[in-house]
Amino acid sequence: MLDGTVDLDDYPHRYLLVHADTGFSASRQAMPRLLAAIEVLEGQAWELVNILAKENFYAVMRRPRHSNG
Repeated sequence: MLDGTVDLDDYPHRYLLVHADTGFSASRQAMPRLLAAIEVLEGQAWELVNILAKENFYAVMRRPRHSNG
């Protein structure tokens, strides 16, 4: 995803949960990776709804509704 090649055009839902692994070796890199993923998705018109940070890091993303007019 971080190389910008993700294609979610056929993803059937409006919301997407992005997970950044905070495993033993990845914990310092998890938040920067999550923020980079958010930026990639924002470049594809997804909107950030919330960031959840407990034992792991998550971003809730939303695809805008298409207007009918």
